[in-house]
Amino acid sequence: MNLPFYFLCAIIVFLGTVSPAHAYLDPGSGSFIFQLVLGAILGALVTLRLTFSRVKRFFVAKFSRKHNDKPRH
Repeated sequence: MNLPFYFLCAIIVFLGTVSPAHAYLDPGSGSFIFQLVLGAILGALVTLRLTFSRVKRFFVAKFSRKHNDKPRH
């Protein structure tokens, strides 16, 4: 048996055992959840961009010194 079979069996078991939650989500809850998800995605993108720029600056500085240094006599 392979992984997709077990995954399908797990989905069937979880969907078959769902009980009613008796919960209420007002329209403001949906927009709040949307804002949380959007904020998390944008925060992750900004973090990746800052990290990438720091790594890029490090390597540019490291490799550009070799070409700009004059040989010492």
